Amino acid sequence: MRATRGAKTLDDVHANVKAALAKQREGSFVQKILTELEQYFAEVVPVIREIKFSTKLELGDGLNMIDLEGVQQGTQALVIASCVDYIMENLRDTIVVIPEAWQFIPEERGSPVKLAVENMIRQGAKIGNYVWLDSQQLTGVDMDILRNVDLWLFGRQTLDLEKDRVAHAIPGRIVRADMVHQLKVGHFYLSHYAAKGERDVRLVYVRPEWLPEDIAIAIAQGRMSTEATKRYKDEIDKAREADDMVYKEELEQATEKIGKLNEALADAGSQMRELARAKNDEIDRLKKELERATKAETNLRAGWDRTGKELDKARDDLRAAKAVVREAPEIAERAIESMGLEPLNMDKLARDVAALLGSKEYHLNVEVGVPQLNLRERVVEVNASTEDNTGRFALLVAEGFLDSARTIPDLQKEFRQRGWGSWSGGAGKMNMLNLAIKFATWGFTRVDGETVVLVPGSKKRIIKESR
Repeated sequence: MRATRGAKTLDDVHANVKAALAKQREGSFVQKILTELEQYFAEVVPVIREIKFSTKLELGDGLNMIDLEGVQQGTQALVIASCVDYIMENLRDTIVVIPEAWQFIPEERGSPVKLAVENMIRQGAKIGNYVWLDSQQLTGVDMDILRNVDLWLFGRQTLDLEKDRVAHAIPGRIVRADMVHQLKVGHFYLSHYAAKGERDVRLVYVRPEWLPEDIAIAIAQGRMSTEATKRYKDEIDKAREADDMVYKEELEQATEKIGKLNEALADAGSQMRELARAKNDEIDRLKKELERATKAETNLRAGWDRTGKELDKARDDLRAAKAVVREAPEIAERAIESMGLEPLNMDKLARDVAALLGSKEYHLNVEVGVPQLNLRERVVEVNASTEDNTGRFALLVAEGFLDSARTIPDLQKEFRQRGWGSWSGGAGKMNMLNLAIKFATWGFTRVDGETVVLVPGSKKRIIKESR
């Protein structure tokens, strides 16, 4: 127990064992125990480190088998012991078969399996858990375990020691050692306790799964020899060989089909990757076009805003100039009055000027400077078709749909009715609003909130071409 203190892995326990072994007196009992443990860990730990163990024992109905072939015996013992302990703690009505019991439940030395099996033999029956021990011989199997076995199935033995042990293990001395030696293939002595606590011994025949039941009964009753089963065995072997050939052919065909399917899948995967690359390239191209269009729209809006501001300023200047022209005479009169001069008499002024010139006729020309504002319009040609949303919106303008005020939902509905997309939800509404604003920046519409109306006279700037 000291070796496990502070240890988190088997490597830690092994290191503690080696450290404790180095401190022991030569030839002591503790040194002997620790030496055996160190050797055990040296063999088992490297094997365990290489095996990928399951964290859960999952058993289905029927026969379940754990393949431990190629695994070192000490590791096999740990796996078997862990399974037996798990079954006792978590399962019911389960039978555990321990192969080569003389190896895993030895008589003169300890084993992880021995402790686990002893616990199941003593306590498992009440919850339906049982152990079946399989061994070629009784010699070497732990006697404390065998004393708890109630049902025995003895087969043929050739060694005198084993024949005698079997004969003595069957109560009543009704089976002699030579009778054990003379058992034929498939015949066993079955020894168990009967209902009244007495031992019942019978000679039985164990039917192979390939042998018909009526033949097995005849052999068990002595009406047919076991040699007669050879014919059935040969037929079964031939049938299995034929099945194996058919299975091999089917397996080869299935393997070939799988190979072709894998090739087809590889080709399909390559095509899908090419399509994906082409799709991504198209998406990238559309993104770039969208960025360019967005930038152009931003620049156009900025230019339109500047043009609108300049136009407003020019209109204000024109109105101011007209006001000055209209108010010029009044301003002049107020100025003359403010200077104490007589009001200007244009007729008198004309006669005075004519007298100075020596002429009886006079003409007076008054020139007034009126500012003139020249506005130069730059025509920006926008090409669109009914294959895109810009052309579709232009078509609505040309057909007079926006001659009267319309709302954004009206435009969404019209687009849907003409089969130009769903335009549903908040995204559809925002896209339609952006489309209307685009035409407003081009001077075709005015947008006030969600209301859109045509700018008078702008419809003539849309030129329809049919192809």
